[in-house]
Amino acid sequence: MVTIFIIDKNINTIKSIKKVLKDFSELSCVGTSSNAVNAMNVILKQTPDVVFLNIDTVIEKPFEFVQELKVFKQTVPLFVAISSSKENAYAAIKSGFMDILINPLAELEIRKTVLK
Repeated sequence: MVTIFIIDKNINTIKSIKKVLKDFSELSCVGTSSNAVNAMNVILKQTPDVVFLNIDTVIEKPFEFVQELKVFKQTVPLFVAISSSKENAYAAIKSGFMDILINPLAELEIRKTVLK
């Protein structure tokens, strides 16, 4: 079972991702969060395999958030960035994110990311 955690404030984005995840029996969403403290706690506690992270709105310094996880965990989740800006895509990839999704999310793009 591959576990997924979503960090975003936009309920429509969360619903879109969860809708695609339902098509895959081997994937399970272990939760969502709209704040950094709760998100960090859940990730450290449950160690999801993949984290979808809105790098625009939820966490002030999202790339530092990911680096901080590495201090506490030897194995960190794969991160997928969500952004409204294509400029952020470069920064996300350079920071080790597995993929980036551009808002508004398209079901096909979410599906492609999940299949990676």
